[in-house]
Parts: sequence; structure tokens; C-alpha cells
Amino acid sequence: MPSAVRRSAISRSSRRTIPTREIILLEQNYRSTQTILRAANAVIRHNRARREKRLWSESEGAAIIGYVGDSEHDEAGFVARTIDRLADEHGVAPKDVAVFYRPNAQSRAIEEVFVRVGLPPRSSGTRFYERREVKDALAYLRVLANPPTRSACAASSMSPSAASATGPRRVSRRSPSASGSPSSRRSVAPPTPRASPAGR
Repeated sequence: MPSAVRRSAISRSSRRTIPTREIILLEQNYRSTQTILRAANAVIRHNRARREKRLWSESEGAAIIGYVGDSEHDEAGFVARTIDRLADEHGVAPKDVAVFYRPNAQSRAIEEVFVRVGLPPRSSGTRFYERREVKDALAYLRVLANPPTRSACAASSMSPSAASATGPRRVSRRSPSASGSPSSRRSVAPPTPRASPAGR
């Protein structure tokens, strides 16, 4: 159960069991500016299951800029241009800029655009192309696109998660059968190294 739903259920339950309780709302926010809190309040107030709360802060903050991009790469390009503008107009170093995003998969477009424009990103987590599942998927594609190689097969089969999700696989290739039919297929496993006899 999501934490927000769980908190709402607990609140409704306590309302029935403790009807005389006193509710103290913690409305002061020490992290965000008042500008951001006003925008958050405007969105949250549409949640009818939520108890009315007015978040406030002692810091007013700069205005929020909204941008609607045509794609995730367009959005990442806007972020990169904004960082360049901050550097040119206000002397802000790129290392002092933090980019927050909600979906984890959005990091791919941001990383690609930043590298392209010369802003190598420093991620607080694992970069998109360095994630285990992404490396496994690319290794499988290399096996399909090229003749089977020991390194590609090993890279695609060493991950326990990949092995448990897909099960063992064998690489198939066309070969003439005993009857001479070229359309038959036989399954072969990737080559395995053999130990050499001593003294050779």
C-alpha cells in the first residue's frame, strides 16, 4: 500500500476511534521557497481526500519557469541551455547546478544531451548505460547482430537476474542437415575453453 494511502487510512481510522483528538498541522516548510509552495498548494488542493493544509516558508524565492518540450531530449536541451545562460549571465559554475527529475528513466536523455553539449553529468546514482539491466540488454543485442563471441555471450549470461528472468538460451544457426536441406537448424552452445594436457 502506498504511504500516502496508508496515512489517509490511519487518519480516517483515528477520526472514528478518537473523536475528541486535537490535530496540530505542521505547515512551515524549511526546504522550499514560498513560490514553490504556492505552486504545490495549487496542485494539492485538488486532492479531495487530503486534509486542508497551507504550507508556508519564510523565503520568497524566484519565479517558477514552465517549459513544455516536444520530447524528453527537447526538455533536456532546455535544461542544458538554462545552465549555459546561468553561467554566462550570472557566473554560475555548472558543478553548482543540480537537476532533479522524477522518473528514473529520464536520466538517459539528460545524460546524452549533457555529454553532447559538453556538460559531463555527475550522477548521484548509477548512470543509465552503466546499469546492469541495460548492459545485459546491449550484450544480448550484440549476440543477435554479430556472430556469437565468447565475450558477448559471457556478458549476457553472467548476470543472475538475467539468467533467472530469461532462463538458459542456446544460440541457433543454419546448417545443412544430413539430407542436404539448408533450411534445417541445429542448436549449438557457445565454445568453452579446454584445458591443455601438461607438457604441450
